[in-house]
Amino acid sequence: MKKYISFLLVIMIMCMPITSFANPLTDTITNAVEKGTDVAKDIATHWAKNFIAQLVKDGVFSGYPDGTFRPDANIKVSEFTVLVLKANKIEIEKAEGVWYQGVVNTAINHGIIKRGEFDNYDRYINRGEMTRMIIRALNENPSTGKTHFADDSQIPSHLKGYVKKAVELGIIGGYPDNTFKPFGNATRAESTVVIQKMRDSRNGILKPIDPQPPVVVEPPVVKEPSPITTMPERLYKMPIKCLFDPSTDIREINRKMKAIESHRQAIKKVIQQSKEFIPIYYGFDYRDYSDYKSKCKYYIAGYRKLDGELLTTDESLDILIKNNIKNQIIQKSRFFTSDDLVYLNEKGRKTVRGIIQFKYTSHNNPPKGIEVGKWYEQDIEVVWHQPLLNEGQGNWVHSEILFDTTKYIGQPREIK
Repeated sequence: MKKYISFLLVIMIMCMPITSFANPLTDTITNAVEKGTDVAKDIATHWAKNFIAQLVKDGVFSGYPDGTFRPDANIKVSEFTVLVLKANKIEIEKAEGVWYQGVVNTAINHGIIKRGEFDNYDRYINRGEMTRMIIRALNENPSTGKTHFADDSQIPSHLKGYVKKAVELGIIGGYPDNTFKPFGNATRAESTVVIQKMRDSRNGILKPIDPQPPVVVEPPVVKEPSPITTMPERLYKMPIKCLFDPSTDIREINRKMKAIESHRQAIKKVIQQSKEFIPIYYGFDYRDYSDYKSKCKYYIAGYRKLDGELLTTDESLDILIKNNIKNQIIQKSRFFTSDDLVYLNEKGRKTVRGIIQFKYTSHNNPPKGIEVGKWYEQDIEVVWHQPLLNEGQGNWVHSEILFDTTKYIGQPREIK
C-alpha cells in the first residue's frame, strides 16, 4: 500500500506544470502586478510596477527574501553597475577583493565607467551619474547645449551632455516641476525605468523624441540687503567675559586694548580677517567647491574639536564639505562689525562681535526657521587665536592669527 501511494505521488509531481518550480521571488513580484495578489504590496500600486515586473521576470533585477522590492529605496553605484551589465548581457569578470571588484573591472573594460570616476562604489548613485552610465552602455555620444530643465544650470557640465542625450532618446525625464535634480539619489524604481528603456532603445522599440527647446526660467529677484554702516546698540549692551579684566563692558575693554600698540594692530587684523573669512567659510557652493578648502586653510591651521573629537584642519574641513555637498548647499554671506566691538574673551582670545547677513539659494535641510531664497541676519562673534603649531599642523601658507570658532549670540532675523 505504501509503495502504491509513493508511486502515485511521483506521478502527480511529474504532471505538475513546470511553472510550479519557477523562482518564487520572481513569481511573488510578477503575480502582484499581473494577478493582483496581495503579495509584494510595496509595488502592486507603484507607478513603476510594470518596469519592475519585467526586469524581475527577465532576471535582471530581484527583490528581497521577504517578498518586497522596496522601490523607493536608494540604489548604490555598485548595484546599479551590476544592473547595466546584466541588462546588456555582459559577462562579469571574476576578481579578488570586494564583491563588486569584478563588476567595476568589467564596466571599465567596456567603457561604461572610467577608472577613478567614482571614489566610492558603495555609496548611492545620483541621477546624473546613472544617466551617464546608461548612455555609455548604449555607445551613444553625449549631446551638446542646454537641456530644457528648469535646473539646467545645476547640472554639472561633465554630465549635462549625457542627460540631454538620454532625454532625446526618451530614456529619462524630469519631475513635475520640470527639474531634473542631477544630485538626487536614484531609487530602485527609477533604476528599473532607465534600465528597461535602455533595453528598448537598443532593441529599436523606444523611439527618440524631438528635442525640446530649453526653458528659460527667470529666477525671482531677491534684493540684496543694504550694508550695515552703524552697529546697533544691542551689540554693546550684551555683557562679556574677559580673562584679564573683571569689567563686562565691551567698550571699556576695547578702550584698554587700544591703549596698547600691539593690540591696536591686532584689532585691525582680526577685523579685516573676519570680513574676508566669513564670506568664504559661509559661502559654499556644492556645484563648484574646488578652491573652498584652500581658501579656508589660509585662516585655519592646527587641530580642531568636532563633536568632542580632535581633528586636523584637513579632516575637519573634509567633514564640513561632505555635509555641505550632502545638503546641496549654496550660500552667500557678509559680515559687518566695528573696531570698538573687539575684545579679549575669557580665554584671552581676540573676539570680533558683529552681524552676519546670509542667504541660502539651495539647501536640502535648512536650519529651523530659515527659508531658502531669503536674506537673514544674525548677531555672532568670530573668535581668533594664535596657537603653537606642531610640525604638520600648519605646513602651508596661513595667517599668524587663526580662526578658532564662531559663536551665535542671537537668533536669525529675516531681512525685510
